[in-house]
Amino acid sequence: MKNLVYVIIIVFVNACSPEPPSEPKEFVETLKPIWTTVLLDDFNNGIGIQGLTQGINDGDVVLFAGVKNTFQTLNGLDVNTGRIIWTFDDDRIRNGSFNLLNTTYNNSSHTVFPAGEGVYVFEIDNGNYFSFPELNASFITGFGDDYYLSKHIQNDQGEKYGCLFKGNFFDYNYFENLICPNYSFEFLNALNFYGYLNAISSYEDSNKDRLILLSYGQTNSETSFDKLAYWSLYNETHSKWVYDSIRLENSNSGPFDAKYFNSKFYIRDSRFIYCYNSETAALIWQKEFPAQIDAMNIIEEHNKIVINCVNYTSYCINADSNTQIWQENTAASTSNIYYQDDVVYFIGGDTGKLHALDINTGKHYWKVVVPHLDGPGSSFSKHVGGMPAQNGKKGKIFTSSFTRAYCFEAVN
Repeated sequence: MKNLVYVIIIVFVNACSPEPPSEPKEFVETLKPIWTTVLLDDFNNGIGIQGLTQGINDGDVVLFAGVKNTFQTLNGLDVNTGRIIWTFDDDRIRNGSFNLLNTTYNNSSHTVFPAGEGVYVFEIDNGNYFSFPELNASFITGFGDDYYLSKHIQNDQGEKYGCLFKGNFFDYNYFENLICPNYSFEFLNALNFYGYLNAISSYEDSNKDRLILLSYGQTNSETSFDKLAYWSLYNETHSKWVYDSIRLENSNSGPFDAKYFNSKFYIRDSRFIYCYNSETAALIWQKEFPAQIDAMNIIEEHNKIVINCVNYTSYCINADSNTQIWQENTAASTSNIYYQDDVVYFIGGDTGKLHALDINTGKHYWKVVVPHLDGPGSSFSKHVGGMPAQNGKKGKIFTSSFTRAYCFEAVN
């Protein structure tokens, strides 16, 4: 009988004992936004908001695309509250036309959007704008109040190729064809293109000369979409080529990115990153990745390059030597890679989640799911921007879904 009492007591004590604490998750999966703003007028719209802005802001107003009556809008929102300050809904812009997936440029007050219907220059604070009926512009770079766009032009025979155009934020009469790469004009592809100006980047040298890096693809045959990849360096200050038509060996699929950093040029195609000496045009190194590259960003203050590939892996390499520093299982990225305060952010293409990784280790801080699942789509869309930490307060991260704009408190 005594033994039975002991057994009952033990069972009772064990039943009342608290469960052992569960292991804390290594990353955050749900996150309450600081604010969210609905920018889609009809949730029965099957595709939702398609425009991307990368969270361009001037510290007071952040820009987001929206949809009204099936057409694209651009909205200026208060960075602290998400309140809509202004809305552009003129010109019946096609949904998805305001698409800054690849590059952005703004000075302290203005920014530029190449759209399917033309090139639009906006004042960020109030939405005042002017536009040019110039079609087929894409990549953007700039100096001060001047901006530069890659843009397709077409001759009288309908043959097309990409060139560099220049405009000014304060001159609505100025938009000119500045220079075109030296194409061979030998082959046209099935879409009647001789070549594509795929990426541009700009910097000033020690003499304050304005230099523009142009990377472009040239049609290789009449029966294929393969392109021979080249880069050239143009000195706008003195209107002359510094380097002309430097071939990217082994490349027939690009180029897709061109960046200047620390006296080097970094150019990527679908699988390779090429690093050149900007003073001599000599190839320093080239690195092949295990799968197609979706996005890359040079994190200058850490001398690192972060790359996302379609094999659901993020890589970080040293910008000088291409030595791998870390890799992390993440997601196939369909967004830009945004860096802020020791953290990189991007949207996973297969997960639709907002990822945040430590720049030094690659470990996840966030794999955040979209907070609202109503309306079209159940994921974040393909862009991330932000505002760095200041005055002892954490920064802000801006992104959107197919229905809403979101602002989150940043990791740091």
